[in-house]
Formats: sequence, C-alpha cells, structure tokens
Amino acid sequence: MQVPSNPMEEYARAVAIEKAAWEAVRHCLPGCAAFDEALWERWRQAVENSDQAAARAKTLVTLPPTLPVPRKTLAQAIRLPPILSRGTHGRKA
Repeated sequence: MQVPSNPMEEYARAVAIEKAAWEAVRHCLPGCAAFDEALWERWRQAVENSDQAAARAKTLVTLPPTLPVPRKTLAQAIRLPPILSRGTHGRKA
C-alpha cells in the first residue's frame, strides 16, 4: 500500500530531479556538437513534472485572512502641517 505524499514534498523531489537533469544537459544544448537529444528530452520532461508539482503544491498555500478596510483613506488620516495644507494657513491675508 502506497502512502499518499505531501504535494510540497513532491514538488521538492521534482525540483531536485529537474536540477539533476539540467546538470546532465547543460553542456550538451541544442546546436552544440555534444548535443544529446535523450538528455534534452529528459530535462524537458523534468521541467514539465516540476511545473505540475508546483501547481499541486500551490493548492496547499492559503492566504491570510484579509484585514478590514479602514473607513478613512491614508490621505484623510494624515494631518499635514499648516504650511503644507491648502488654504491661507500661515500666510497673511
């Protein structure tokens, strides 16, 4: 009987496999004399697998509850010194 794995652990494993596949293919890229199509396909499949594992892992991530929106905007909540506020404050009429 197989124990269901945690999506975050699956993602970590998939990324490790992708990294190993990249290390194997990084010096054998398309266009190089040493290009190895089998290594290239292995890396591309590893990328796809890690993308799918990331999508599954994202379902575990929850955002914190939103905070209530304040009634006043920030501009309304800040009192500017008279010299910076509108009107004739600080000036002789």
